[in-house]
Amino acid sequence: MLNYNKTGIKNPVISEFYHFNTNKTLAEVAETLNYYLRFTREVIFEEVRKDFFPDRPSRYRGLWVIPDDTDCLRYWWNTLGKNGAILKLKITGKLHRANQQYLMINTNRLDFIRQEAFKYWAGTTGINRVEEECLFEGFIEVIDIINPKDIGII
Repeated sequence: MLNYNKTGIKNPVISEFYHFNTNKTLAEVAETLNYYLRFTREVIFEEVRKDFFPDRPSRYRGLWVIPDDTDCLRYWWNTLGKNGAILKLKITGKLHRANQQYLMINTNRLDFIRQEAFKYWAGTTGINRVEEECLFEGFIEVIDIINPKDIGII
């Protein structure tokens, strides 16, 4: 696409299947960049966890749970797209609370991402308590299925 933008000549090897649409290409590049930024973040966060916080649940194997708090449930219900089910759980195992602000996708240096990972695993509180995420690894028992309307988050 770069060559096409510079010269206006379509590469014959890919011209049968490639769209040569600048806006579409930009969207594809943004999607790919976002994927690799998330991948890089998760690798770094897991590396920091293993090296400094091996007792914490892994983000690879963990389950995200939300505290039994109406404000937190409302925040996450809206943030995650207002879709799905809310399950009340009994959990037994490792639980880690951290603020999701440290997970923001960015193009900062890898050392900055490591610093954010350290804050995340240290449980450093963030700006807004309702944005905390709880990462859990262990055993669960579903106690109830809750309708969001019944707890006033819709």
